[in-house]
Amino acid sequence: MEMPVKRSCAFILLLLCLTGQHLTASGQGAAESSVEMAVQKLFYDGQGQEIPLYGDVERIVVVNSGLSSLLAALEQSEKIVGRDSFSSFPSSVRSKMVVARSSAYPNLELIMSLKPDLVMADAMFDLSTLEKLKALEIPVAIESTSDPAGVRDLLVRYGDLLNCRERADEIINAMDRADRELQEIIAAEQMNGAEPPKVFYENRKTYKSVSSLSSSHQFLDMSGAVNIAADQEVSAPSLSPEFILSENPSVIVRRVSGDVSEDTMIQMRDKILRRPGLRNTAAVKDENVYIIKADLFMTVRYPTALCYLASWFYPEAFSGGPTEAGSPSIGSNPEDFNRQWTDFLFGEGAFDSTKEIFTVP
Repeated sequence: MEMPVKRSCAFILLLLCLTGQHLTASGQGAAESSVEMAVQKLFYDGQGQEIPLYGDVERIVVVNSGLSSLLAALEQSEKIVGRDSFSSFPSSVRSKMVVARSSAYPNLELIMSLKPDLVMADAMFDLSTLEKLKALEIPVAIESTSDPAGVRDLLVRYGDLLNCRERADEIINAMDRADRELQEIIAAEQMNGAEPPKVFYENRKTYKSVSSLSSSHQFLDMSGAVNIAADQEVSAPSLSPEFILSENPSVIVRRVSGDVSEDTMIQMRDKILRRPGLRNTAAVKDENVYIIKADLFMTVRYPTALCYLASWFYPEAFSGGPTEAGSPSIGSNPEDFNRQWTDFLFGEGAFDSTKEIFTVP
């Protein structure tokens, strides 16, 4: 009785080998391992790495709030099966299982239990978890989320991957309009004599800033400011109070985590206004100190961050009433643009459903 069984097993193995003899996207053929033969397509993440996909992407674990917002804006929330604790916006992702505190602190067992077709994370993703997931044939894509220059590429790649390219192009076109309108506003102000303000941008930690080597510098440049830390030799320099005072910024912007409460933001601003090392700067004397949440800078929401920044740097251009309802347009009121942009990305009423404060004051 053993011979027929052996012949049957041999036949099945031969059939599997024959069906796997197609060339993969990387040019590898039937001589490769069975795992590589099972790859249906290759996807390239934000680091340029080849990500093997073993089937259609229908179940996604996303452990970065900017990436979850990207999927929601692409109308792909139903594909999200797990998220990080910071991915609570928009409301369509709140019901998803929390499988990580952040990219840096994923729960391997919970991620495995969801059997995702793809895990989306940022560069802080835990390396040991990354290697274990790869060994289990669970693809992991690492993406940059705070680089405004790379958002369109993100939209194109995931628009193609998830068969929603039309929606991706719609968002890209709206971004192009918003960026163009903002640059026109800034150019008009400068032609009328407004000087680009010198800005101390404090990034998450006391006296920590960003230089031109950091992607975050782009936000200051695009909103018409002079970054006092632009020429520092490292991307995330710690600035001394003496250096800041010598540069004498007229505006201070503090970027904080997306989970910070309004009360905490108010207290943080008060502390900056009272900080001995800053009290002699023009920014503190004039109380031009602003707190803004990091989520506004991430992926598809970045035009809102630019609008807030520009309104603080060129207040005369943003001193009017709200713009008309309809297609998102950067006008005279950043709060109104935030509402319009949020509803455009995530659906009518998305802004009101959050009841969240994003900036102080």
